[in-house]
Amino acid sequence: MLAFSENFIYPSHIIVLVITMIGKIRKMLKEKAGVSPIIAIILMVAITVVLAATIYVWVTGFGTGEQSENAAVTVKGENDQIRVILTKGGNNYDPTNGYTSDNYAIYVDGVAVGGTLPANWLVGQNIILTYNASQTPKWAVSGTANYGTEISSPTEFAVTVEIMGTVVYDGTVIVS
Repeated sequence: MLAFSENFIYPSHIIVLVITMIGKIRKMLKEKAGVSPIIAIILMVAITVVLAATIYVWVTGFGTGEQSENAAVTVKGENDQIRVILTKGGNNYDPTNGYTSDNYAIYVDGVAVGGTLPANWLVGQNIILTYNASQTPKWAVSGTANYGTEISSPTEFAVTVEIMGTVVYDGTVIVS
């Protein structure tokens, strides 16, 4: 027969121990004081302000420091010429001096136009390109010697305009 030992823990002792511990935990939770109403209000207002600020920043696009506005041009084919018009200056545009000739480039069919680009290109100003099939490059700024040949039938040309290293126009134009 088994002898009962004082060091042996019986299942009934474990149940009594668990019930006692649960009672002590409940008593401790009941005695624990909550946050005062004033501190609760301050915390709620602080959370609301932080949430509102976060939503505002998210809606406005995370600030304007990283956003850049590009220049815009219009390109037209007319009277055996290509007309490139600066319609809007970008972030780096100087309204007094416009874009200097080292800050922009015009390409037709992948080749930089010949002749001398205007030293300063202002909003609203046209750059007119004329054609000569026997010259290299085939397109040059109007007024360049030996350019101004008629184009016999409507022809499509690829035009690319870069300003401050950014392509602001990359499309085709039909010239006749």
